[in-house]
This record gives sequence, structure tokens and C-alpha cells, in this order.
Amino acid sequence: MARTTGIEWLLETFTVLAGEANRAGAGLSLARVETHRFRIGNSTMVGTQLTLRAGVRALTIEAGWPRTPQDGIVRGGGLAAARISHFGNHKADEDFLLVKRTNGVPQWLVTEATGTRTPLHAERMRRHLTKLITAG
Repeated sequence: MARTTGIEWLLETFTVLAGEANRAGAGLSLARVETHRFRIGNSTMVGTQLTLRAGVRALTIEAGWPRTPQDGIVRGGGLAAARISHFGNHKADEDFLLVKRTNGVPQWLVTEATGTRTPLHAERMRRHLTKLITAG
């Protein structure tokens, strides 16, 4: 339940932010794939893919968790993993880890390049959309 809730929050937040951008004239298109498989490290995650397109540019959000022992594990003690990929701008890509806080609520953490983990907030997600829309 925590995995599903966390992933839905992530995808729904991006969808809402894309809707706000479209109302401001961004012209984004959205496509969602429910049974998506993707690799993080040596593990295969099974979940959902959301792709936002602005012309030829794309922002892809992949979120899921391993479903069978052959799929591997979520590294770092997480419940699920996610990746944000910018087509043509891989320096802007980020990996996320879903953890359960002590109060039982799931929370996404950004895995920084330094190895530290910081909480993911909607403002950081908005910056990813801004990069997509304003890429030149």
C-alpha cells in the first residue's frame, strides 16, 4: 500500500504540474504506461512510466519496485525506486528512493550525486518541468 501510494503521489504531482504548465501555454502532451519495466543498477523495477513531451523534448518519470526474486532488490533500504530522465540532457536526470518514515508515511528522497539523500518536494519537480519547457 505504501509503495502504491508513494508512486501515485509522484505521478499525480507531475500530472498536476503539467496541467498547470499547459494552462499557461506550455503545450505538453502526456503518455502513461502502466506495466513498465526499467533497470536501476542490477535490479529490474516494475511499475509505471509517465512521459511528458514538449515538441521533440521529453521528460520521463519511471517508478516501481521489484516484483519477483529474479528482479532483484531496491538498494538503500527503500520500498520503491524512481528515475526522472531528460531526453538529450542526461545531466539533469535524477534517481529517487521511496522510504517509510517513522510515522509510517512514505516519502520520496532524491539520491544526490554526493550520495546524500534529500526529501523530494513539488518545487524540485516543477524545476524538472521548467527544464523541459525552456530547453533550447
